[in-house]
Amino acid sequence: MYLAELLEMVEGLEDREYDFGLSDVFSWRGVYTDVAFSIGRNIHKNTMLELVNKALTEEFTGWKGGEYTYDKYTDVHFEPDQSCYSDGAYLMSFLSRHADSDFAQALLEKMSAHYQF
Repeated sequence: MYLAELLEMVEGLEDREYDFGLSDVFSWRGVYTDVAFSIGRNIHKNTMLELVNKALTEEFTGWKGGEYTYDKYTDVHFEPDQSCYSDGAYLMSFLSRHADSDFAQALLEKMSAHYQF
């Protein structure tokens, strides 16, 4: 998923609080030039939108240094925090445990364009 697609997904959500949502943004430890988000509980759409816009407008420090900026074609990853590199395991664990949540459903729908589940 690209950052532009995540932005489109979040913009399409209803304006309300969700059981799960984006809770932080940082440089992905796997490849610093990629962005990563963590998933938290009880997150409002506006908070998620702010985080995605932050990813598009601010500079981030990589795990071992360096400054990185992201654009709409930057690959998106999901991790518990900046120190982690699960290479998809964090996201798959979240989706398997919370597949019925509105946020998981929105992610799955948007990601289905890239991956076959």
